[in-house]
Amino acid sequence: MASFKVGSYMYTFDARAGAVEAMVLWSAPSANAAPQKLARIAFIDDAAPVPEPVVAANSSYAEVSFKRSALAGLVDMLRNENPVFLSIAAAPFKTVKIGTEAEAVGEGESESGQ
Repeated sequence: MASFKVGSYMYTFDARAGAVEAMVLWSAPSANAAPQKLARIAFIDDAAPVPEPVVAANSSYAEVSFKRSALAGLVDMLRNENPVFLSIAAAPFKTVKIGTEAEAVGEGESESGQ
């Protein structure tokens, strides 16, 4: 399994469909490398079955689908949590996970200047 720190994201809405079209995640830049496109996330109807992810053999890129109802939570995590990681595995099962590091219970959010 490969794990990447998410550095930036974007998402688009399709006026014809009246819904979000897709989200793209890029890695955080490093001293040695420019940001790398990590994943394309499609958002599907909540009643539709979620298709299996398409994962690069070296676990460096994935195309996945999430239920449309997951969009708000995902955008909230990307905006408000740091760091956020994308983990990709090609074997033994194609797996893609987006999440944060462990955080202490009751830590709360800090306010600027305190």
